[in-house]
Amino acid sequence: MAQRKFNIYQHVTDTIVAELRDGTLPWRQPWSGGTGLALPLRVTGERYRGINVLMLQIAALKRGLHPALD
Repeated sequence: MAQRKFNIYQHVTDTIVAELRDGTLPWRQPWSGGTGLALPLRVTGERYRGINVLMLQIAALKRGLHPALD
């Protein structure tokens, strides 16, 4: 049986919808104060952009990490 190809668009959509169903607005800062998330940089030293920022934030919060407070 052939494996289905990973669909990144469906993965992103499913992740955001799951957060919304759980009552989380993943694009909102869940704490007060500070300047925002201190996300890791890419291997090239560049900052993440676009949907990658949101997906990293969701993944960090799901794992109990709070990058802005580290």
